Amino acid sequence: MVLKLNYFLSSHKDNYGYINGSYQYGEDEKGNVLPYTSHWKTNAGLNYRLFRYLNANVGISWVGKRPRAVGDPRDDLDSNTLVDLTLIAKGFYNTLELRGSVYNVFDEDYRDPSDDMRIPNDLPTNSRIFLLEARYKF
Repeated sequence: MVLKLNYFLSSHKDNYGYINGSYQYGEDEKGNVLPYTSHWKTNAGLNYRLFRYLNANVGISWVGKRPRAVGDPRDDLDSNTLVDLTLIAKGFYNTLELRGSVYNVFDEDYRDPSDDMRIPNDLPTNSRIFLLEARYKF
């Protein structure tokens, strides 16, 4: 069973917000809850035009607790929340766009589940990342 909800609100092409969430529930052929998959996931974001050439964007993602497989003695994976920020400079020269982003702003220690018991602490994912981009459309 899957349930999804989405909401988008815009006051200007560069000023908008969104929120979406999903609930999923699945069982294997024996009636066990599917392992390593969160029942709940939510995303929210806001894009705001600071002035003519500069936008700010914040995105938040939340993933609920993830159960282990039957027989896996490790604790379930905790939920996690990630926050990303981006400044976008555009419209100042043809189609050039410059972006500066920080992903995982609060340096959340989040992991992807591993069903391999030789990896007892699961698979580590990215810590905080800084990224500069230049885009040009031809």
